[in-house]
Amino acid sequence: MNKYERNIDYDKIYEESIILIGPLNAGKSTITKELEKRFEMPSIHFDNMADIYMPMFGFEKKEAVEKYKSNNIEDYIKYKEPFRFKFVSHMITSLDRPTILDFGAEDTLFFGENREIIKEMLSRFKNVIQILPTSNPSESLKILEDRWQSDRSEYKIGNIYDKVNWYLLNDSLNNDLATITVYTENKSPEEITDEIIELINERKHIM
Repeated sequence: MNKYERNIDYDKIYEESIILIGPLNAGKSTITKELEKRFEMPSIHFDNMADIYMPMFGFEKKEAVEKYKSNNIEDYIKYKEPFRFKFVSHMITSLDRPTILDFGAEDTLFFGENREIIKEMLSRFKNVIQILPTSNPSESLKILEDRWQSDRSEYKIGNIYDKVNWYLLNDSLNNDLATITVYTENKSPEEITDEIIELINERKHIM
């Protein structure tokens, strides 16, 4: 082994990493911070890292904002998907230790070949936690809408937030990816974290 090679235990990464997925404003980042207190693991907040890495792949935020403001969900998703795919693929394949991964909502919004590749990549991980308000998509959509209603920054003009969440709540990909689903309505972040840890431990005992 030369000095540039690293001895990476991928089995440990797949077994111990915790990946949080779910729609916008589901509470993934808050729960990630709670998990950080319980586990001696680094965390990565994908929304923060996307601002750094996606421009490296050719992403233009100005163009995305224009499509966002146009309220055309198809154009918005179509523009961002290839850059999101490269970003997510890079982040997953760059892991060198067990990590808590806080996926952005759009980091599981893929189609066609990209969708199948992401499914295959994430299928290796044992703890893919889907965070949802309730088991009812329509009820969850209303709860999520209420959460961001007061935040009308320039980048949140129109109802495209609702459209992204509607798609995520009605698409099958997050359900296919998740090894555990947790419903959060009327639960504190501490209670949700306790439930996640309990379910992870139960899965380990079953396996």
